[in-house]
Amino acid sequence: MLFTRPTVRAHDPSALTEVVHRTGPAARPGPGTKEIGVETFAAREDAGEDRLVRGFTLLLVAMSAGYTGIAVGNILLMSTADRLPDFRVLRRCGATPRQLLGTVAGETVFVVAVGTLLGALAALPSLLGIRAGLSGTLGVPVELVIPWTPVRGAIAGCLLLALAASVLPARRSLRKG
Repeated sequence: MLFTRPTVRAHDPSALTEVVHRTGPAARPGPGTKEIGVETFAAREDAGEDRLVRGFTLLLVAMSAGYTGIAVGNILLMSTADRLPDFRVLRRCGATPRQLLGTVAGETVFVVAVGTLLGALAALPSLLGIRAGLSGTLGVPVELVIPWTPVRGAIAGCLLLALAASVLPARRSLRKG
């Protein structure tokens, strides 16, 4: 049986608890009280913790994706700037600007795909190790849950940033050259 704070305070003004857990036989609930089963109470408590864990996970994914995006953008801006003489040579050999930009975009997509694959391969042993450790500690099977929506969002964001950091400088350099 759970009592509301005002009901408990009416009985004991120094009580700071919001709920009282009944362990004895059923009694008639008094005015202002609400009885909740153990399963319902546990589900409410777990739901709050699950929201907190999900929010923390999304924050970690956002931070790592942000730093990854900065690194990807920086590297591609520098590498595109270093390739400007190569672009001039290809243009003089007959390559059209569209062909050059298509090549740069294709290379960028390939690099992001390889980076995604290598990142997944690097993370997988850690995730499997954590799952095995939790299963051993808890004595029950633990399911590996990957939040695919934020992961896909991070990959798409990195891809867009990479394309912008490589194709736009290449396009600008072709206009100058």
